Amino acid sequence: MAMRPGYGQSSFNGWPTSSEVGNTNSTAQFASPTAKATGHPNRRLIRNGTFAARVLRRRHTAMRLALIAVLSLAWTLAGAETFAAAPPAQVVRFNTEDGVTVVGDFVAPQLQKKGRPAPLVILLHMYMQDRTTWAPLVPELHKRGYATLAIDLRGHGESTVGPPSENLRERVAKRHKRVFRAMHRDVAAAYQWATRVADETGTIDMSRLALVGASVGGSVAIDYAARDRSVDVVICLSPGVNYMGIDSVAHSSKLGNRAFLMLADPNEKAAPQALAALAGNADVTLLAGAGHGTRMFGAIKDLPTQIADYLDAHIGQPTAQPVVASINSDVFQNPTSGTAKRISAANRRWF
Repeated sequence: MAMRPGYGQSSFNGWPTSSEVGNTNSTAQFASPTAKATGHPNRRLIRNGTFAARVLRRRHTAMRLALIAVLSLAWTLAGAETFAAAPPAQVVRFNTEDGVTVVGDFVAPQLQKKGRPAPLVILLHMYMQDRTTWAPLVPELHKRGYATLAIDLRGHGESTVGPPSENLRERVAKRHKRVFRAMHRDVAAAYQWATRVADETGTIDMSRLALVGASVGGSVAIDYAARDRSVDVVICLSPGVNYMGIDSVAHSSKLGNRAFLMLADPNEKAAPQALAALAGNADVTLLAGAGHGTRMFGAIKDLPTQIADYLDAHIGQPTAQPVVASINSDVFQNPTSGTAKRISAANRRWF
């Protein structure tokens, strides 16, 4: 086991100084082992202090070993909690309706009950970051039984391949608003990919869906949820009212009574409070010293737990008989009905 620098390194060399045995009359209370064997002038002092030296050496050694053991254990436990091993992720790729290839990390659920599919959480990162910034959260969600899909939004990370005329990375760097306003299509493509997995494996419950976004990723989450009523829970870290031209004010007003949690530093409270006033079921949690977006994970150690607790409380129980509807319709259908089968895969949503 690797130790933190300084742990397990003792300055004690096995030979106490004169002050350690209470005798300051000599500048060298104990000589070296070589002197003891060859009749050094200090041999008499060595012989007279042999018992005290042994006691002191044993006490110092025992104390240091005990301290090392305690510190090593504390470091191991702290490390295990802070740097929880992420479960294996599958790198996936899928295309949006406007020709962008989105890359993501999918972590299959740890099914809590045999045969019961798991809810899905789609994770949307902040500006100029990528899907890896959700690493502190994924293990906690996996432990709770969620499937997770963290994607690189267009122009970020590995999601840079689009139509030939589109230099997505450059346009993102220049903050072209049209690129950000189209990011809801990345989420729609993620939903379609997850639906195919659900159909093939039966491990994902598409009727229980949550979006978690940070900064502009939160704006994208709100935008998509406003377009898709099948989203049950929206969680935003450091939301804004108009990040990169995405009108979160207009979109929040369309969330209705769906669960909507916003977490922010008190220095950025104005935006979440404004959005909460427009949504029907919003909660705002202010975290002092939290920082911005996914950087909050470094400042608020129990943030993954807070997010997972909110999801557990609001994602809902599995539906005995899920129904489907077109994304643009309020009419629900039995999934096996002829009408339901005529709904295109791109428009079909589960409830």
